[in-house]
Amino acid sequence: SWREYFAKVILLVMCFCACHSQAETPFSTGASDESAFVREHVLSMPQLILALRSAIERIGKYKGSTTYPSVRKVSRKELEREACEGQRCRFVKAAYVSNKGLYLDGALEPEYSPVDRSILLHELVHHFQSSTQRYAHLSPCTRQRVEEQEAYEIQNAYLAQVGGGRFFTFPERMYRCEAADA
Repeated sequence: SWREYFAKVILLVMCFCACHSQAETPFSTGASDESAFVREHVLSMPQLILALRSAIERIGKYKGSTTYPSVRKVSRKELEREACEGQRCRFVKAAYVSNKGLYLDGALEPEYSPVDRSILLHELVHHFQSSTQRYAHLSPCTRQRVEEQEAYEIQNAYLAQVGGGRFFTFPERMYRCEAADA
């Protein structure tokens, strides 16, 4: 029944949180521990999102969002339509679109790959930012820059924690603000 399923999901999240809360520092969990845990226990996208929520709360000091975005694996063409207004954007692997949800390149496998999981986490950070209005007080350009920078920082801290072996660089040149807008 749905109650048994929900209870299993809650138990899974509690186990995940307990495993990580025992570490001496927030980023000291062994590289293979989290990946093995996810491979062995996280069977669906909702469960994966719950596990990533825990990481975002811990790393980014967020209080839990009460809602979750819809997450869709889509074709490259659909991703470009949603994330890049129909323009070709070959480096974009995922996008969070407010009021629409999260779009993942269909080639990503966050269920199995720590790097792909970090891309999903990055976009979930944007959902947390939007739902908590953490940076609503900033001008639009500054807010976009700060939100993107924070998403990269949380993503890289997560990768350092799980041993993803790759880090993402914040693209400074894409987030320049004019003096009047800063």
